[in-house]
Formats: sequence, structure tokens, C-alpha cells
Amino acid sequence: MVTGAHPIIPLDLAEATWLVELPEGPLTTEELIGYCAWALAKHYQHVEQMRERVGKDKLQWALKFADEHKHSIKDYNFKPLDLVLVKNMITESSFSTKMLPRFHGSMVVIAETKGGNYIVAELDG
Repeated sequence: MVTGAHPIIPLDLAEATWLVELPEGPLTTEELIGYCAWALAKHYQHVEQMRERVGKDKLQWALKFADEHKHSIKDYNFKPLDLVLVKNMITESSFSTKMLPRFHGSMVVIAETKGGNYIVAELDG
């Protein structure tokens, strides 16, 4: 978009396009400049209100999701040198995997990345 704001659904398309009342008919150059100035003046306030509203909605949604899934969300906090089993995700997505192992293991945790993933290595022996 020209104003740099990304639309968020539900959204009033006329309000997002003009940020002002729609004109009745053809505009003169002075009227067009006036509408543009009015839209720019309203733009910052409008964007800040959207950011605040969306921020609150996202936080409420995240808290609701965490509450609804509190029994299935697990916060693993493995330390380096901990022994773990790694689930074989191929068995869930392909056919005829009845005889494939469900887990790769035993693995040793080497490190945790900034994103929360783990670097693991197979045990020798």
C-alpha cells in the first residue's frame, strides 16, 4: 500500500483506502491535495490504533491457545549432555511404515539454538 500499512481483516476498505470520507464526485487539484493532507494527518493515529488493537488481540489469542492446549504443550529444557530420544517423523507422513522405528535414539544434546531447537549427536558405542 502507498501508506505503508498492511490491511488487517476485518477492515473497512473505504476507510483503509482513503482514511477520510469518500468524495462525492470529481475533485479539483486543490481538493485532491486537501484530501491527501487530511489522510496523511490521520494516517499515524490510525496506524497506532491498529497496532495497539492487533497487539492486544494477538496476546489474548496466544494466552487462550496456551490455556486450551496446556496439556499438550510441553516446555522441554534439555541441558548439554542430556540423553534424549528423537521421534522419527517419517513414520507419520508416509504409507507402509509399520515396521520402521518410531524413535531415533539414544542421542546426546550438544547445544540449544537461539530459536529453541536442539543440536544432537548419536552416541558412539
